[in-house]
This record gives sequence, C-alpha cells and structure tokens, in this order.
Amino acid sequence: MLLLVLAEAFNERGDFAQGRAVVERAKPALDRIVGNLPHSLYTGGYRLELGIALVGQGDVDAGRKELRTAIEQLEASVGPDAEPTKRAKAHLQGMARGSVAESRPR
Repeated sequence: MLLLVLAEAFNERGDFAQGRAVVERAKPALDRIVGNLPHSLYTGGYRLELGIALVGQGDVDAGRKELRTAIEQLEASVGPDAEPTKRAKAHLQGMARGSVAESRPR
C-alpha cells in the first residue's frame, strides 16, 4: 500500500510526526484489505512504521511493543529473512543499544 511507503519515507528521514500521521491514516484501508487474516505483510508493515514513529517521538515502550508485533506478523507472513522482517528486527536491536539513530538499518 502506497501510504506505508510514504510513512516509511517520513520515518527514515526522521519526520516521525508525519510518519505516524500517514500510517494512522492508512489503518482503515489496511483493515479492509487484511480482513480476518491472522497474519499479513500489511499488518506487519503498519506495526513496523507505527513503532518506528512512536520511538522517534519518544514513546519508547509503545514503539517497542509495536515493533515486536510487527516482527511476529512479518515472520508469519513473509518469513524471517524477508527485508521488512530484517528491518523491524534492526530497529528493535537498535533500541536495545539505546539509540533511535542506531535503530535505523544501515
């Protein structure tokens, strides 16, 4: 979904308020697409971008929770070696080192 790509772009450039606003705007459409599926790339992507934005805005606990949920969704839907899964893990590992800047994959 294009809004997730836009949210990712905002988050990657450090504009977390815009990233969060865009990802939250995407939620209703994502819910319609996903329906009753227990796991999906869309849900994982939503949780990933929301988690990154929350951490960037200083809500570390909520962001960590979203990143963990993103990893669960992404591993179940696209696998542990898929790029979105790796990105989510890199952000969570960066948080463990204590830096939002370090959570950005290189």
